[in-house]
Amino acid sequence: MQREFVLEIDHRVYYSNSEPVPVADIAASLLALERIIKRTPRILMSITQVEIADMDVFVSNVASGSLIENVIVRLFFGSQEKMDQFLEKIHTKLMPEGENGVMPNRLFGAVVVLVVGYGIYSAAKAVGATEAAKAVNVNNNTIINIVVEESGVEATQLEGIVRAAVSDKKLNAKDAVDFIKPAKRDPKASITFDGSNELLIPNEVVTKAPSRLEIESDPSEKFYKDVDLHIRATNLDSSRSGWAALVPSIMGRRVKMELAEGIDLRQVAGRFSVRADVIVHSRPHGPKHEMKPVKITLVRLVDDN
Repeated sequence: MQREFVLEIDHRVYYSNSEPVPVADIAASLLALERIIKRTPRILMSITQVEIADMDVFVSNVASGSLIENVIVRLFFGSQEKMDQFLEKIHTKLMPEGENGVMPNRLFGAVVVLVVGYGIYSAAKAVGATEAAKAVNVNNNTIINIVVEESGVEATQLEGIVRAAVSDKKLNAKDAVDFIKPAKRDPKASITFDGSNELLIPNEVVTKAPSRLEIESDPSEKFYKDVDLHIRATNLDSSRSGWAALVPSIMGRRVKMELAEGIDLRQVAGRFSVRADVIVHSRPHGPKHEMKPVKITLVRLVDDN
């Protein structure tokens, strides 16, 4: 795959803890942050209508005391034209010649905060924490307004984009809970992104959010681009039930399929095979806990032309 056309984005996460944080909490928060960030390209693609070919996430620095986590995100594009279109859509520019990355842009950070907030909200709802859900909803609305302002998409459209991108709500909720875990150790702590007081998970949200979230097992989700999808069952009355499919290059048996928001059911129902971007959800099975696919989310139909 051509990966020369790359944008490098630095993200800084600041936990305002007054005491050092245990290594186990730092490790859990970093792994959760990586998974959260890897959900954002689907949001950015929907906002910009520009295809992102791939993403890498690296840790560049971790500082203790008041915890700071610095990560580098690299977005890969298939051509210079696509990269230029992406930069134009998000109203940003490359750093001066000789420096890597893009000029500071609050859209990137806002999208990450939005996915975290969506996860905390899902976790709060799952455990019946009504006050936490209310506090998160207020903060999420602030972040939604930032993304709307920076991208030009409507708020209702953005909510649908996030729901479609975050295909495994339980896993994202668990990641959000693990991500804020270091701040939960300090009753006064908050979490700030990219040095902006606007991109904030305030103390009220941190303190009210669930401290843990148990899910049935440790699921995984993996995004596959432009694969053969064989459809085995369809349902024109619902995008969530009655569908089944398999990806021959990945699995040998059919599993449940769901259609992401925006997919026209009629475009899929009459076809036995399509090219598509999909997410394959897997869970551990058996005494050896081998990961096996249990669900496919159809994210995007690939144009045959």
